[in-house]
Amino acid sequence: MILLTPGPANTTEEVKRSLCVEDTCHRERAFCALLEKIRNDLVRLAGGLGSHEAVLFTGSGTCAVEAAIGRAVPPSGRLLVLCQGDYGKRMVEMSAILGVPCESLESRPDAALSLAALAEALATGRFTHLAIVHHETTTGLLNPLEEIAALAEEHGVALIVDAISSFGGRAIDLAETPVDLLIGSANKCLQGMPGLSFVIVRRAVLEQMDAWPARSFYTDLLGEFHAVRTTGQMRFTPAVQVAFALRRALAELEKETVEGRSARYSRNWSVLQSGMASAGFRKLLPDAIESRLLTTYRIPDHPGYAFEAHHDRLLDEGFVIYPGKPHAGPSFRLGNIGAIGESDIRAFLAANLRVLEALGVAPPLYATD
Repeated sequence: MILLTPGPANTTEEVKRSLCVEDTCHRERAFCALLEKIRNDLVRLAGGLGSHEAVLFTGSGTCAVEAAIGRAVPPSGRLLVLCQGDYGKRMVEMSAILGVPCESLESRPDAALSLAALAEALATGRFTHLAIVHHETTTGLLNPLEEIAALAEEHGVALIVDAISSFGGRAIDLAETPVDLLIGSANKCLQGMPGLSFVIVRRAVLEQMDAWPARSFYTDLLGEFHAVRTTGQMRFTPAVQVAFALRRALAELEKETVEGRSARYSRNWSVLQSGMASAGFRKLLPDAIESRLLTTYRIPDHPGYAFEAHHDRLLDEGFVIYPGKPHAGPSFRLGNIGAIGESDIRAFLAANLRVLEALGVAPPLYATD
């Protein structure tokens, strides 16, 4: 089954086999050493050795986002959330539940961010923290992280980055780009299994957190960090087998390199775009702001087209496609990440043509064509 989704993504056979380990107690020294290696590998991958620490959580990426937002912003602080789609909106909703003082800066989901508008908001001096989604998978939009980080630093604002669907697939260097809290997940571009997430946080930021109380018990970022530093153990039972798979996935990424993986994903994207355009589909975003990790396509208004039928027929062919998000309008999404290559994309494109023919859907797919 080829998963053309934002994640979970396809994994290698070696990562799958890494789940099949002896029953392991997470309190034993050997597993603690495995956790320490994972934490160090994540920090090194992000370019944060000497300045940042990785804190792991058993949970999806949203768990780590909640840990970062809920612990990093003091009661006297105020968070500005860049809201360009469903995942930025989720941060705003999360902040309200946690009691984090928060405002949102709305930006079109299908257009490049206005750096001038962001600079103007930061210049008001109302905000101590800025939260952004690096790759907004509502649409496939990739934000200019370096420019945003420079603005945050210029205005003395701590930067929280949701890199859940970009980390490992696009280069991020904390030695060059001032990010205070970087959030990721074991699956997606790392090509591990779902179930573990993490926050790579600046040490100086961790030290500041002692000055205010936690807003959550399970997702207490500082509490989790203190536990692993003093005992080598996570506070609560972790996803043990997923950790073994993540160790293997990180080893595979080290061999491929982020640059190599990014190039492979970009080649997948180019083949996908060419084939989908030939089939008559329109994508939502211009190339200039595409992540080249995921693409959102507009739902055709052809009378014979229905997404559910399209999805189900492709599923029978061995391919999973993904519905769109409300912010993107009537749409569906195709990811090109994971342990797949150009041959898998070409196989999908051939299957897609067979499905469209079976459904009686042929160009023009849109009334305005």
